[in-house]
Amino acid sequence: MSHVNARPSVQYATSVAKVTTFSKVCHAATRNDSRAKTMHSIENETESMYIGALTHTQVKEVEHMKDTAWYATATIRGVEIKFKLDTGAEANVLPVSIIQKIPGPVKPQPTSMMLVAFGGMRSSPKGVVLLKCKAEKATATLQFYVSDQSDMPILGRAACEQLQLVKRIEPLAKTSVSTKEELINMYPSVFTGLGDPQKGVNSLVITEKKNGSLRVCLDPRDLNKAIKRQHYSIPTPDEVCSNLAGKSIFIILDEKDGYWQIKLDEPSSKLCTFNSPWGRYHFRRLPFGIKSASEVFQQKNCKTFGDIQGVHIIADDMIIAASSEQEHDEILVKVMERAKAAKVRFNGEKIQFKVKTVKYMGHIITPEGLRPDEAKVKAITDMPPPEDKQALQRLLGMTKYLAQYIPKEASLTVPLRQLLRKDAVWQWNPHHSTALMKAPVLRFYDHKKPLTIQTDSSKDGLGACLQQEAHPVCYASQALSDTEQRYAQIEKELLAILFAARKFHQYIYGRKVMVRSDHKPLENIMQKKLCKAPARLQRMLLQLQKYELNIAYTPGKHMHIADMLEADDSGDLYDEKVVHGLEATDALSPQTLQQLKEATVADQVLQDLCEKRRRSVNSNLHSYWPMRHKISVQNGIVMAGDKIIIPHSFRRVILEKLHIAHQGMQRTKAKARKSLYWPGMVQDIEMMVEKCAP
Repeated sequence: MSHVNARPSVQYATSVAKVTTFSKVCHAATRNDSRAKTMHSIENETESMYIGALTHTQVKEVEHMKDTAWYATATIRGVEIKFKLDTGAEANVLPVSIIQKIPGPVKPQPTSMMLVAFGGMRSSPKGVVLLKCKAEKATATLQFYVSDQSDMPILGRAACEQLQLVKRIEPLAKTSVSTKEELINMYPSVFTGLGDPQKGVNSLVITEKKNGSLRVCLDPRDLNKAIKRQHYSIPTPDEVCSNLAGKSIFIILDEKDGYWQIKLDEPSSKLCTFNSPWGRYHFRRLPFGIKSASEVFQQKNCKTFGDIQGVHIIADDMIIAASSEQEHDEILVKVMERAKAAKVRFNGEKIQFKVKTVKYMGHIITPEGLRPDEAKVKAITDMPPPEDKQALQRLLGMTKYLAQYIPKEASLTVPLRQLLRKDAVWQWNPHHSTALMKAPVLRFYDHKKPLTIQTDSSKDGLGACLQQEAHPVCYASQALSDTEQRYAQIEKELLAILFAARKFHQYIYGRKVMVRSDHKPLENIMQKKLCKAPARLQRMLLQLQKYELNIAYTPGKHMHIADMLEADDSGDLYDEKVVHGLEATDALSPQTLQQLKEATVADQVLQDLCEKRRRSVNSNLHSYWPMRHKISVQNGIVMAGDKIIIPHSFRRVILEKLHIAHQGMQRTKAKARKSLYWPGMVQDIEMMVEKCAP
C-alpha cells in the first residue's frame, strides 16, 4: 500500500459494492477492473471537494472480500434513506433514483461543479438541492449533489457531524503508567484533598445596592496591613470634564460587578478566604475591600481602553464623548471590540445611550457645560434642620459638593460655622438651603483658550475664580486662620493668588495665565527683585516661581465674580512651615525687645493703625496712609513691610542706639532705613547728629 496517496481520513470510509475505497484509489486495483468508475471530488474550475468513493459499478460481488462500509438511516420528507457515512468526503450525494422518491417539489439548481474520478474522469451532476435531513439525534438542512452515476446516497464528514452520526475521538498518546509519582502528576485533582488549611480568615460584609441586590464585600483590615499598595493615578471628575469641551453626544457604560472582572491567582485567592455560615470560602476574583483594588482595576481599564480617543474612565464608570454621531459610533465600535477581546462585561441596565445630557460622577454633563446633580441638591435641601453639632457637620460636608458651583457658598456657611463653637447659641436660617439651589452652569475647560484667574481677599478668607472668555470654569474659596487674619493686606492678596495657583494647578501649570486682582501694590511687588520683598512675601513668591503668572490690577467694581467669594472654615490656607531661615537684623537684647513690645501696646496711634489699616484713616494716621497695605503685626511688633514701626515713646531709645558709634549723618540714616520706620525719622536723625557734632 506504499503507493497509495489517498488521505489518512479515508480510513473512516470503506467500500461500495464490496470494493474498498483504498482499492478505488489504488492504481493496481483500477487496472484489474476498467469498468469501475469512482468519483473522488466535486470541483469547479479552480478547486475540488473530496467526497470519498462515489461508484456506479457493474462488477460482480467478490465473495471473499468483507463488507466494512458504515451506514446509517436518515429521513427526508418522511422517506427513510440508507446513507453511506464517508467521513473522508467533503460533499453529500443523492442518486436521481432517490430524488424521485421524495414527495413534493424537488427542483435541482444548476451548478458548475464537476464530479472527478480518481483517474481523472469527469462527470457533471444534474444539479444541487437543499433538503432538511433528520437523523436519530439531530436535524440539519444539507446540500446534496444529484448524480445519475451513483446508486448509493453518501453523507460527507460535515453532514455526519451535524447529524451527530459520528464522534471525533483523539488517540491517547500514552496509556501506561510506570510509577506512583507519574500517576499523581497525571491526575493531580484526583489526589487533592477537599479543603486546605488557612493561616488567616477575613470577615464578610454584605451591602445593599440601589437596585435592591446585594454586594458581597470583604473586610480585610488585617490583610490590607500586609498588602503592598500598587499606586496608579486615578483621574478626578474635574480632569475628565476638562476634556469634554466641544462634545455634544455622550454615552455612559458601567462595568458589571466591577472588581470581580479581575481574576486572582491561586495564592492571592487563598488570602481572600472568608467565613460564612456554611464554612470557609475564598474569592477567585478581586473582592471589594482590598486597598489596592481601585488602582489595579483602573490600570486594567486604562490598558484596555485608554488609547481610544474620546473615552474616559473613573473606576467602573466609562464616558464616551463625541462631537458628532459618526464619531460617536466609531468610538463605540472600538470600545465594544476591545471589551469583547478582553472579556469585559457591561451592565445593560445602566447604559445612558447616545444622549445630550448625562449624569456622571455626581455631575450633569451637557454640551454647554456642567451643573450639579439635582438629586444631590434635593438630598441637601430636603435634610431636616440640624439639631446638634454632629448633624451640622454632616450638612457642611454635603454642601462641599456644591462649593465649585456657588460663588457665595462660603458666605452662606459663615453663620453655620459659628454654631460649631463651644460658646455659640444655636441658630438656623432657611435661606441657606434656598441658596444652594441657585448654582450656575460652569463651562468646560478648553486647553486651546486663554486662562484668567480672579482673586480677592476679605477679613475672613480668600476666593478665586478660573475663567475662560469671561465664563467661569471653577470656583474656589477657603478660610483664613486666626494668624492669617492678622496679615497685612498685601500679604492676604498675594496669599489669595497662591491659593488659586494651588487649587487650579492641573489647569494652569505650564501655561501663561493672567491674574486679575483689585490690589494695585501687587503689580509693583511682582516687578521688584525677590530679595527686596518682606520675608513672608518672599516665601509666597518663591512658591509661585513655577507658574507663568502675569498679575494685572483691575478695579474692584469690575471684578463681579471674585468679590462675591467668601471663605469656609477649612483651617490654614497658607501652611507656613519655616524649617530654616536666615535674617539680617540688628541685634536687640531681650530686655530692649520686650520694652519695644510694651511701648507698642501703649501707643494708641499704632493700635488704631492695626485696626484701621485697610480703610480710610483719621488725621492721626494720615502719615501712614502711603504704606497702609504693607502694615502687619508680628510677635506684638507693628511692621511696615520688613521694617519695624517704632512707637513714639521709644524713638529716643532707638536714636541713641543708632548713634552709639558716633558715625556720620549719612551712615546713621542708611543704617536706620534698613530696618526702621516712623514718620519724620530722617529729620529726627539729622537733629540728633547735629547736636552731637563738636
